[in-house]
Amino acid sequence: MKLGIFGVGYVGLVTAVCLADKGHSIFIHDTAKEKIATLQSGGVPIFEEGLEQILHQNRNRLFFTHDARKVISECEIIFICTGTPQDEKGNADLSQVESAVNEITSHSLSDKIIVIKSTVPPGTTEQMEQLANKQTSATNFLFVHNPEFLRQGKAVYDFMNPSRIILGASDKKAQEILKNIYSAWDAPILQTDSKSAELLKYAANSFLAMKISYINMISQLSDSLGTNIDDIASGIGLDPRIGSDFLKTGIGFGGSCFPKDLKALENGQKIMG
Repeated sequence: MKLGIFGVGYVGLVTAVCLADKGHSIFIHDTAKEKIATLQSGGVPIFEEGLEQILHQNRNRLFFTHDARKVISECEIIFICTGTPQDEKGNADLSQVESAVNEITSHSLSDKIIVIKSTVPPGTTEQMEQLANKQTSATNFLFVHNPEFLRQGKAVYDFMNPSRIILGASDKKAQEILKNIYSAWDAPILQTDSKSAELLKYAANSFLAMKISYINMISQLSDSLGTNIDDIASGIGLDPRIGSDFLKTGIGFGGSCFPKDLKALENGQKIMG
């Protein structure tokens, strides 16, 4: 199947090469021309463990282009993997997602399924779908929210070995088409509405951040009592209801996702005004 990708950050590029590895033809667009030029010349603009190898193994299925219209004309299903950085107010900046949606809807001559993988506040996918279908009556756009759960540095492994696949949409046909694409993966698939899928991603990230903060709080108490925090963390982690992941003490959580997603959730961001 021909699938489109908007955005070649670590989510978009990993999504592209992993879908190609399952036999799909992938057309990839990004507004950063230098990234596309690097990929067209055989380079890889980001580092992810295993990414370069799997990319080169599937070069014949990967097509990198500056021309968004080429992706739109070739593909009935397009994944939006653009960034949603934190703005000055702490909200998720949706301008890149909105720009991709506008590009697709403006130049489509046939019906499309638009899959938003970017982390977006609850209500975004639904409202994007409503806006897209108001722009034209000649084509129909179905939207699915398919959040990613990728660790930087381990993104290829996580994509190929998912703990779950979430498909959030109001249209069952769109969900079934995506479910068929993901049938090549051995993972439970949860079908829900898009707003629930969006909040699910925020809930997962905030829970993991809370787990890191919790063990650091216990570490401070442990230091004051002269106890062994490593043994305490190991003992807690042996409880199957808790698990051992994210129970390593340290300076706290960081990265590109946890801080911005927590801030957006804390703000209770309202979408589209």
